[in-house]
Amino acid sequence: FLAWNIRTQSKRWAGYPPDGLEWGHRAMMVDEATGMAYSSNTHASDPEMHFIRYDPAKNRFFKLPCATPPQKRNGERTMLRAHTRHRGPDGLFWCVSQNGELYTFDPDKEVIEDKGLIWPGQQTYVASMDRSPGGRYFYFVPGAHGGGWAEGAPIVQYDTRTGARKVIAFPFPYYHGKYGYITGGTYSAVLDDKGARLCILWNGAFTDIKPNGRADTFGHCSVMLVNIPESERRE
Repeated sequence: FLAWNIRTQSKRWAGYPPDGLEWGHRAMMVDEATGMAYSSNTHASDPEMHFIRYDPAKNRFFKLPCATPPQKRNGERTMLRAHTRHRGPDGLFWCVSQNGELYTFDPDKEVIEDKGLIWPGQQTYVASMDRSPGGRYFYFVPGAHGGGWAEGAPIVQYDTRTGARKVIAFPFPYYHGKYGYITGGTYSAVLDDKGARLCILWNGAFTDIKPNGRADTFGHCSVMLVNIPESERRE
């Protein structure tokens, strides 16, 4: 773990966290209001995967009482995988575990609230989330590691007020039929400043679907700009 002071151009911490703590290697959440950094504890001694806080002022790590929630389908706990970039108007970060369990994190109270599976299908792996300027919606694409096409590669809007999910578009099989391109999955989906357009970097492939329903869907990246109708994004 490296903590670097940009002003002084010097390190605050360089090395492993203390015994019993292992910083999650897939996502790190930084609270701009406090400067605190958070991840989930992936050390074998902590099967519940409690959140870890790094305090740059004290240069110390703390294991928090809150933990990543178990997935509704199988009870498995997995590490923090993705989160919204900033606190929203509700003061919360919205987060998702490696296995697709959605939850909120309140950095003031350091409390987690389970919100259930992020997507009702089988493709629950989400690697990127971005929240609208007013905070009501966030967007994601399930099936990040190439399997999303099996469920249409849906581009999803989640309403944080109601918990409703709305698919803005199904790029598959449309672009496969038109260009022979499979939108395999994405690790990057970002809204513009107005929340009107979602930019997605797809990792995909020009290939056929195999008879067993699987395909090698990585290797050719593409950029997609999705225009979200005003009537679908009013906050």
